[in-house]
Amino acid sequence: LIKERKEAISVSIRTTTSAVDASKIAEHFGGGGHVRAAGFTMKKANLLDAQHEIINYLRNLQSER
Repeated sequence: LIKERKEAISVSIRTTTSAVDASKIAEHFGGGGHVRAAGFTMKKANLLDAQHEIINYLRNLQSER
């Protein structure tokens, strides 16, 4: 879930399996959490740029699996 706030972009990650570690994804962007639930904040004003950055990171992560 990606939310656009006045001061930042807020991202919440949930997974249905421990094979995908949400905390590792969040840590990459300066956040944290647990294996199946994590989150982070991006200090970007542009929602589309934030979405593209997150999607590109996840694509690269998936290609390494």
